[in-house]
Amino acid sequence: MATADGLSSVLDRVPAWAWTLPVLLVLALGVRAGIRLSRWILARHPARSRRLGEKGGRRAIALLRHHGWNVLETEVVREGVVEVDGQDEPFVVRVDALVERRGRIWVAEAKGGFLSATVHHRGTRRQLLEYAHVFGADGVLLVDARRGRIHVVRFPAPLQRAAPGARG
Repeated sequence: MATADGLSSVLDRVPAWAWTLPVLLVLALGVRAGIRLSRWILARHPARSRRLGEKGGRRAIALLRHHGWNVLETEVVREGVVEVDGQDEPFVVRVDALVERRGRIWVAEAKGGFLSATVHHRGTRRQLLEYAHVFGADGVLLVDARRGRIHVVRFPAPLQRAAPGARG
């Protein structure tokens, strides 16, 4: 008991501000460990996505061939142009495949994720619309590699709207 009382009396003599240094040191080490862990996790995510994308792409090409599509090219790059304030601004797009059936050329985009393999996913829908515009193909195919489905996607002409202030 004398040792505990002796230790207690020594700790009582340590000023309160002196405890902040070890506490700050422990917090700094914890933050550093957290940062390193998050960097490690984030570094693994793109590699995993790339592997899943490559696997899904191979499955999609096999699925297209199985359903009678002739695969003309894969990983096809084209340049598109958008006009901004009267200036042409080029951009580059890459579609997973150009395919052909019955003399018609289509672009095919493969998706392997549950969420991205649907036109309800905003990014996928916009991507398909961009491909339809840039490639000027006869149609667009969304290949759901995970579920083994091929969807024909069409973008009908915009609805005609009445001029502002016009009454019908």
